Amino acid sequence: MPTLMLSIIAALLLGVGGGMTENARPVLPDTIQYIMMEHPDSGADIPQIIFPHRPDVEERVNASLDSVAANLQCSRDESDFDRFEDGDFEFRSRVEVKHTQHDVFSLQVRIGGYCGGAYPLDGFSTNYTFDLRTGNQHNFSDLFVDFDEDRKSIAEPIVEAMRQKRKKSRPETDPEEDDCLQNVLTMSILGTMYGFSFLPVPDEPKLKIRPTFPRVALGCITRVELPLDLFLPYARPDGLLEHLAEVHSVR
Repeated sequence: MPTLMLSIIAALLLGVGGGMTENARPVLPDTIQYIMMEHPDSGADIPQIIFPHRPDVEERVNASLDSVAANLQCSRDESDFDRFEDGDFEFRSRVEVKHTQHDVFSLQVRIGGYCGGAYPLDGFSTNYTFDLRTGNQHNFSDLFVDFDEDRKSIAEPIVEAMRQKRKKSRPETDPEEDDCLQNVLTMSILGTMYGFSFLPVPDEPKLKIRPTFPRVALGCITRVELPLDLFLPYARPDGLLEHLAEVHSVR
């Protein structure tokens, strides 16, 4: 959506001449405003931020979000459509905004349906987090100076927390017979082969972390919340982790 149009909407949401419009949401201190828009091609609902004091950041983030929304549909791969009727395909998506404070904007995208291939899409989710100081999107590895070098130290507390949570959720199961504990939630798998996805926890100095598994291991997904200070020794200077630590007075 053009920045000018979002700026006009921002004026309506924030109130013109000191007053608020009747249907505007209350504006809380340090809260990032947004509106949900339907993408014209995919039909997916996606947020567009309203950030009038930094139009460059607003434009950059909203362009990234628009790209996310454009892909929330079955691809038009000819090989798939040769094998299936168009009516056999279904794509569902649900987007939830998870964090709107301290210049950090995060959302979670869940997808479902069937777009061809061996498996349906149900169970997949992806997290997106933007640093509105720059407009950059951050993956988990982007939070650190050298993720590859420090991967073992970063991953160990995550894997251990996931293993403990898995054990507590299945007290009747012998850990030696739990396939997820033996073959998936391990340092040899999580610590080397797959990555992690994260969301900042609102109002707390924590990250919500989950593994990024292929379809075959979705049943082993375990989400944990861990304190920021576990990761600060490896954090990128003046990066997103240090910023969150500062606003939560961790440092």
